[in-house]
Formats: sequence, C-alpha cells, structure tokens
Amino acid sequence: MAENLDVFTPDSSVCYANNHDNCNTDGRLYTFASASGNVCPTGWALPTVEDFKAAFGTSEPAALKDANGFSALFAGFKYYDGNFADKGVSASFWTSDSYDDSRAYLVRITDSGIAYEHFNKNIFASVRCIKN
Repeated sequence: MAENLDVFTPDSSVCYANNHDNCNTDGRLYTFASASGNVCPTGWALPTVEDFKAAFGTSEPAALKDANGFSALFAGFKYYDGNFADKGVSASFWTSDSYDDSRAYLVRITDSGIAYEHFNKNIFASVRCIKN
C-alpha cells in the first residue's frame, strides 16, 4: 500500500494525539492485535519483517520518505500508557511477526536509519498491507 491504513477499529485504533485531522493525513495507529487481525482489506495481509526487508532492499531512509508507491509518513506512535511520541520523527509499521507473548516486531524508519525492533504489543503504530 502506498498509504498508511485508516480503518476505524473500536478500542484498538487511534488518531495521533486523538486528533482526527491526523488520521486524514497520516492514517490511524493500531495495536498489534488489531493490525494482525483482519484490519487489512480482503486480498491484503500484514507484511512480515522479511517482506519489508525485501521491499526496502538497501534503500536509504530519505528515499523511502519520497518513494513512489510507498512514501513513509512519519506518523509517530502511541505508547501503551497513553502518551504519543515521534510524529514527524519516525514511521513505525507493525509486521505480522511476533517476538514473544508480549512483544512483536515493528519496522521503524527515521532520517538516520531503518530498524527492525520488537515492542510491546499494546502500543499503537501504523499499518501498511501487502497484496496476498
């Protein structure tokens, strides 16, 4: 997908800073349970870490911000404690890969790099889906 997903899911998706204007520009933020559920449209799926690695290859972060067909939006994320962080600083995308019972992998893109990190499944992050 070329845009962050913006599908309302009760109690498991939010707009950054609880401001609906942010959903209009940057898409919604989702918990891992919502992202790995059936939030992607029919025929689409949540990508794995390997899907992201294959798609990004050796791309530089700046190239992903302006990439035709991807355009990483630095939409930030929401901590499980309710605080929002990193809008304009990073893009965080859920993968379908669980790390353990309480953590899953996110792809985080900043101006300085691309990282594949595990985070608490209860934070809220962006979602991009890929064709099945």
